[in-house]
Amino acid sequence: MNENLKPLIWCIKGVTDVSIEDHICRTTNLGMGFPLSNNGLVMTCVHVVKNATPSTKIEVHTLDNSFQRIARLAYRRTESSLALLEVFGMHDCGALKFSRDRSLTVGQPLVTIGNPLTLWDAF
Repeated sequence: MNENLKPLIWCIKGVTDVSIEDHICRTTNLGMGFPLSNNGLVMTCVHVVKNATPSTKIEVHTLDNSFQRIARLAYRRTESSLALLEVFGMHDCGALKFSRDRSLTVGQPLVTIGNPLTLWDAF
């Protein structure tokens, strides 16, 4: 992985208490995300925060654990499998930009970043 990108890849842990037949069960979902802006917006996949509500505390940190914060679910769009988190106390941390290049063609290489089976360094 490009070393310049590592600070822009975030680990996300969503912990939610779910009530099932008068019992409280704690669920944990893990995933990756990346900042969209310098003011605390991080994008991830819906499955990472599938049981989250706006009041759920979501833990986020950089790959090297140099930056750790709490986030909340700000927006979820199940149809496109995207979720937007608001990270508290996040300022000037850098952000990834979406490409608007429409010249991509079938067969061009595409790189994805993730953590299959919670293997945090499996890039």
